[in-house]
Amino acid sequence: MGAEAAWGEDSAADDRVGPILDVAHAHGTAVPLKELTDLLPEAGPRSALEVARWLSEHPDRGWVEGDLALSARARTPPPGLEGRRARAREYLAEARRIVDGPLGLVRGMVRFVGVTGSTAYGEPEDGDDLDFMVVTRPGSVWLFLAFTYLALRWDRVRSSARPGPSPCFNYVLDEDAARTRYASGRGFLFAREALAARVIEGGDFYRGLLASAPWIRAELPRLYSRWEGSGFPPTARPASTSLLVRCANALVFPWLAAYLQMAGLLRNHGLRRRGLPDRAFRTVTRPGRLAFETLRFEELARAYAAPGPEAP
Repeated sequence: MGAEAAWGEDSAADDRVGPILDVAHAHGTAVPLKELTDLLPEAGPRSALEVARWLSEHPDRGWVEGDLALSARARTPPPGLEGRRARAREYLAEARRIVDGPLGLVRGMVRFVGVTGSTAYGEPEDGDDLDFMVVTRPGSVWLFLAFTYLALRWDRVRSSARPGPSPCFNYVLDEDAARTRYASGRGFLFAREALAARVIEGGDFYRGLLASAPWIRAELPRLYSRWEGSGFPPTARPASTSLLVRCANALVFPWLAAYLQMAGLLRNHGLRRRGLPDRAFRTVTRPGRLAFETLRFEELARAYAAPGPEAP
């Protein structure tokens, strides 16, 4: 079956390509053909060659240069991709150093540590934060964060001469909140972010978390299959947390949450004064969750949901 015939079986696949390439273009990059293939529904072309052939017949969606698919809005391939990929390797090495070093004292509270954002996609820009997602044991998010912030501050004091990315723990949930969030989440962007996460610690736990959210497989079946391997582990029972840790966590929560809310307001004010309102964010502080939800993420979600040029 040719690319055109296969594509025609599912108009949703047709609509998906343009937004994916346009978002990549807006961030100064392109999408490898193999990666684009993995982001398509099952009815779409199943190889990089078929995707390249289809794009050559639909220049209003994008075009191909080497092994890259580019937005129709792009005039030339984006510069500096090799430098960004080398930076991603450096960022991942720094993430492993942070988990093995400064976070050593709190690893007992952790079920999963992963890297998200531009580093997970393999192409951080110079100055991008090193974004972490963490799942803690139940009832320990805020105690984990308190120790983490202190450990990272001390690490910066000791190693001020060593350049490196700024670590940002922008998505931290306890195990109960993580299971609820993944089970109830929806949409292409959430699914892609979840499947793009790079594991630093707790890979089996995270694979079990993905297995508990079958809607992610329905949204991105090909990308999901990368995580399956020889099969997902059974969903583990929630880890136990001592009463002492839970009480300390409850005491820390209101103070640290209030501080982060105030810091977020001040940072947003500074971003708006610098003419960067799209980088503003909401600070979500709940007993089992800390999240910095950016306006840019919401814009990306709308962009991915946008219909293709031929859609009614």
